[in-house]
Amino acid sequence: MSHDLRTPLATIKVASSTLSSRANVLSTADAHELHELIEIEADRLTRLVTNLLDMTRIEAGVLEIQQVPTSLNEMVKEAINVMSSSLKDRQLRLEVSDSLPQANIDRLLVIQVLVNLLDNALRHSPAQGVITVSAEQRGSSLVLSVADQGAGVAAEDREAIFNRFEQFNTGGRAGLGSPLRRLSSKHTARGSGTRTQPVAVHASRFRYPPLTQRQGWADVARVLVVDDDRSLLRALRLGLQSEGHEVTTAETGEQGLSQTALLAPDVVVLDIGLPDIDGLTVCRRIRQWSDVPIIILSATGDENRKIAALDGGANDYVTKPFSMGELEARIRVVVRTRVVEPPRASLRYVAAISKST
Repeated sequence: MSHDLRTPLATIKVASSTLSSRANVLSTADAHELHELIEIEADRLTRLVTNLLDMTRIEAGVLEIQQVPTSLNEMVKEAINVMSSSLKDRQLRLEVSDSLPQANIDRLLVIQVLVNLLDNALRHSPAQGVITVSAEQRGSSLVLSVADQGAGVAAEDREAIFNRFEQFNTGGRAGLGSPLRRLSSKHTARGSGTRTQPVAVHASRFRYPPLTQRQGWADVARVLVVDDDRSLLRALRLGLQSEGHEVTTAETGEQGLSQTALLAPDVVVLDIGLPDIDGLTVCRRIRQWSDVPIIILSATGDENRKIAALDGGANDYVTKPFSMGELEARIRVVVRTRVVEPPRASLRYVAAISKST
């Protein structure tokens, strides 16, 4: 839950501080995008707070279900309208017939569930993937579903989705848990997910360029940002570019490892909670073949977590939310204090993911 609260705050903080301190160098399009990110993440926080308040009401036994005849088609449209700013760059497929009979449900609560499912699909499925919202009649039941092309949840873990604040090692975050379970006793709901099997092979040879050949490297750095939250990635990219940095982004640990090997950045800004490999593991793996400065981003300020990150090879540790000015200062410090050593003759990084059977 700490991650779910702090990550939207981090995006808002980075975007607002960039607008405040770098307004004179931002293009109109970049400034508009930062304002848009603030609105999207503020809406995301509002939904989260609403869910937390509803959980409290449910557990106190004071949440009343107001069932009324409701058109599924109109209800789906309302949920999509709530998420319109987040969904505008994504592929959305609707499979809801106008001829379906009405359902006797609590319209507002089911819209809230749909919005939560759409938000989850946005955060945990490929950017180029298709999100499908469908409704159909099966016998005497109306079945409403949201499907995406994310990694999905293993069959043995699906029941645990409904545990309060449950999360898995696949990058999922805290869940709604008991509210969804209790609501399902009032509204019959069924869900299914699609699962993809990634097949990728990355192989590269590269050389580290001598830092002495780089002009102005202490102030203008090549920065690799690795984070699975796309809104925060966008805000950091715009903020760092406004400071004059060359910025590359990655959404998974494997992508971060490959980009570090291919690009030889001056600094890596690395989130701990990645969908495929824990950020601390990524940090340790990079340290096996590179001394590039690494700044860890995390939603927790737990002392043991900080110690583990620094012992694992990180140069700095930043707790979300943070301002663009703070991150920029930390980048300047780690890049300027980096020990300049003769470049290694050559290094090879090979990552392979075999198709699972």
